[in-house]
This record gives sequence, C-alpha cells and structure tokens, in this order.
Amino acid sequence: MTTATPSLSDAALDQLFRSARYVFVRSAEAKAKLQPALSAGNVAQTLAAPVCVIVAQDTRFYEHLPQQFPGYDARPLF
Repeated sequence: MTTATPSLSDAALDQLFRSARYVFVRSAEAKAKLQPALSAGNVAQTLAAPVCVIVAQDTRFYEHLPQQFPGYDARPLF
C-alpha cells in the first residue's frame, strides 16, 4: 500500500522561498527567549525539539531591492 505525498506547485515553492526568512533556534537559552510567545500546549514540544524554525515572510521585500542590489533595479521581476 502506498500513500499519496502532498505536493506544492513550482509557483508556490518559488513564492515561499523567495520571500521567506528563516531563524533556526537550537540552544536552550534561545528557546527560553521564545517560550513567552508559545501557546501553552506547545511549550514542552518546543523546548524538547532539537531545533525550532521561525519562518517570517516579507510580502513587500521587493521594495528593499534597490538598497540591497543598487546596480540593478530588480523590482519589475517581482
């Protein structure tokens, strides 16, 4: 018996990885700083996990491209 693996379209993956930022939280000290933002039901799992990932997305990241890449205006690509 096989199970179907959910898939994302190329466009969805491109959108996710193009504009997302990731922070990997590994140390006990860093997880302790994260704890006040967690739901009560997630505290134990988060503190026990080998790594936690904070994913943030800036939906208007292209506005900052002129400062990040001053030699080329890449805004029209997005």
